[in-house]
Amino acid sequence: MLRRKLYDDLLDWKEKRRKQKALFVMGARQVGKSTLARKFGEENYKQVIELNFYNDPGAARIFRHGTPEIILTQLTAYTGKSVIPDETLVILDEIQECPAARTAIKFLVEDGTCDYLETGSLLGIQYNSVKSLPVGFEERINMYPLDFEEFLWALDYPAESIRYIKECFKKQKSVGSAAHERMLRLFDTYIVVGGMPEAVQTYVSTKDITETVRIQKQILDLYRQDISKYAQGLMSLKIRQIFDSIPSQLDDKNRRFMLSRLGKGQQMRDL
Repeated sequence: MLRRKLYDDLLDWKEKRRKQKALFVMGARQVGKSTLARKFGEENYKQVIELNFYNDPGAARIFRHGTPEIILTQLTAYTGKSVIPDETLVILDEIQECPAARTAIKFLVEDGTCDYLETGSLLGIQYNSVKSLPVGFEERINMYPLDFEEFLWALDYPAESIRYIKECFKKQKSVGSAAHERMLRLFDTYIVVGGMPEAVQTYVSTKDITETVRIQKQILDLYRQDISKYAQGLMSLKIRQIFDSIPSQLDDKNRRFMLSRLGKGQQMRDL
């Protein structure tokens, strides 16, 4: 698995705040939230119970009614995994698909039997459909695609070289010409590959840009499917139009995105 900086934040939460709050990792689709949560659980808990409400909508039934004790009983029956008190991490993946699970978080945290790690993009959440948001019982952190340093880690770039460049930056010293040119080439590659984990992993494994671009296109298609799922009718078409026009507009001379280029009228102003 690719090394991610956010892993340290998860460790900090487990050490200091897990009994007071659930942890909600938010981020766009495909930035690696589920993979990170799974790896964290496997390396730090004796038991990991995972529900994905996007792939398994039926799992939402567990949270419709009941006390924490009833929910945990149904959870073990549904997954076939036993709860080990104080040693179990429950991963609630794509939690935006199950508002009832977010409502239940407060009571589950207060119960204290397990630790709870939520992941989601908040796509499609209707806040008025959540009976009671877990205010005070939920800590939120954002996850993004790999940054340039994480990209260098994926390429197994020498740690001492990264430290050297950081030290030059802190002291405002010039980097040696050889290191500078090497970094520019790597940064050019990063710009092409991007930071989406699957694309990075494909490039690291194959060094094949064509295959990497194929993965990028698949991710973009997934985003377009999400637009169709969460926005209806004409609104979906307009949002797709906005989404698809972003690259060409930002590649223009003024590097600004302007809705006015897509059309005129009240609806576009509302968008």
